[in-house]
Amino acid sequence: MGTVGEPEADFIASPELSPDEQSVAVTLNRTGDNDIWIIELARHLAHRVTDGPPSDGHPLWDPDKQHVVFFSRRFGSGGPTRQSVTGGTPAPLFARDETGVALSWTRDRRYVLIRRTAAKTGADLVAAAPTGQQAPVIVAQSPHDETEGQFSPDGLWVALVANDSGHSEVFVQSFPEGKSRTQISTAGGSQVRWSEDGREIFYIAPDGRMTAVSVALDGASPIVKAPVALFQTHLATGTNVLGNKPQYAVARDGRLLLNTAVESPSTPIAVAVNWRKAP
Repeated sequence: MGTVGEPEADFIASPELSPDEQSVAVTLNRTGDNDIWIIELARHLAHRVTDGPPSDGHPLWDPDKQHVVFFSRRFGSGGPTRQSVTGGTPAPLFARDETGVALSWTRDRRYVLIRRTAAKTGADLVAAAPTGQQAPVIVAQSPHDETEGQFSPDGLWVALVANDSGHSEVFVQSFPEGKSRTQISTAGGSQVRWSEDGREIFYIAPDGRMTAVSVALDGASPIVKAPVALFQTHLATGTNVLGNKPQYAVARDGRLLLNTAVESPSTPIAVAVNWRKAP
């Protein structure tokens, strides 16, 4: 349908639409250091929020619409950091030392879903309250890795990615009870997102296709339909870019904002014919 801004010389990562859908927060590396930038969608105008080093990445909008949360090592071993979109001084999101990457936020601002790593269990998902008045809720913790997670729009479910079977699959489970875990993908999946109405879960299949699954979450257990492939994506990939966060965002009207990898044009090849001088 269109592009946002110009292709980046280095990389762009982890797009997150603002609550009013007028801007997108991204990780950019324009000056040799990863920073958080905000791009106005109407004017294609980007402005920097953070100014490293250290590197900052993987932004998440605060539901208050005035701040972004991102991963940074400014305050220790690395954890969620919060800063105004107009600049100012960054500060830890949590009063206590909470490590990991913030993945999703309930709309009532009660919980932030965090991926953190433990020595015995690897990558786990916990939900922590920024107020600090409640103990963190263990969302998914096992000997396997739970690498991604997103709260449903109503905050009563979590869609997550785990590799219990030996490869990444998408699941959905109730929150905060953690019951009724149901597998969503059937042949692998990652980069999970919800639709605005909570009736669909999107993910990227191993072959790169955008995939949608209709879900009904009104009963005691989810009712899940078969996955439907929507279209082939060309999302930017790589450890530095991906960071276990979706490289696309879903708007309220169902449109998708994709972090697409664009190949630079090849150097033209000139072919000379009949170049030998006739005898």
